[in-house]
Amino acid sequence: MRFVMTVFLLTAAAVIGIIVLEPVSSDYRRQSADEKLLKQKLARLRDENTELKKEIYRMKNDPFYLEKYARDAFGLARSNEYIYKFD
Repeated sequence: MRFVMTVFLLTAAAVIGIIVLEPVSSDYRRQSADEKLLKQKLARLRDENTELKKEIYRMKNDPFYLEKYARDAFGLARSNEYIYKFD
C-alpha cells in the first residue's frame, strides 16, 4: 500500500510539474525563435550598412562613380549630350 501511495504521489507531482512548467517552456521556445529571427535581421542590416558605407565612400572619393550614379539614378547628362530612351 505504501508503494502504491508513493507511485501515486510521484505521478501527481510529475503531472503538476508538467502543467506548471509547460507554459514557461513554450514561452522559452517562442522567445528563442524570435531571438533567432532578430539575429538574422541584425546580420542583414549590418551587411546593408556596410554596403551603404562603401557607396558613400565611393561617392565622396570617386568622381567617376558619382557621375555614373547621377546618370543612372537621375538621368543626368552633360551639356553636349542627348539622352535617348527606348522601350
